[in-house]
Amino acid sequence: MSKYSIAKEECQKEDVIINPKKLKGFKVQPKNEIKYGTGKIDEVILIDSNVIDNVLKRKIKNKLDDYLEYIMDIVEDDDTAGSTIRETKDDLARYKSIIKRKYKKYLDERYVELLMKKIELLEYELNSKVLNMQDQLDEEKEVTHGKGSR
Repeated sequence: MSKYSIAKEECQKEDVIINPKKLKGFKVQPKNEIKYGTGKIDEVILIDSNVIDNVLKRKIKNKLDDYLEYIMDIVEDDDTAGSTIRETKDDLARYKSIIKRKYKKYLDERYVELLMKKIELLEYELNSKVLNMQDQLDEEKEVTHGKGSR
């Protein structure tokens, strides 16, 4: 199966077939499984910088909102396991590296710095939860040790 892209050229106002390997842009894979005509769309290459900027900002905002909601659930839950927090911290670090490696070339530098600060705040909340859990364990050990020594 050969790969091709259909794009509009402003000067000709007609569909043109272009080699997708020569296109420079941001690749997006549609989530829906809708077939268009005789085939389905596996990926779309965004070329316009404004469109790329809007798509990435919406995608990042949704992901950060999901992280925020999940982390707040973890922080508020007293029965959260340390492994859950560790996995969440690892996932946040992975997402941070994706932003730096993959999205940075499409986004404004100040926006990327703001994202890094937001992610660091989320990591700070997780770290404070770990410290609170450690303090609770230390207090329980002191109470248990204090009762046993009488």
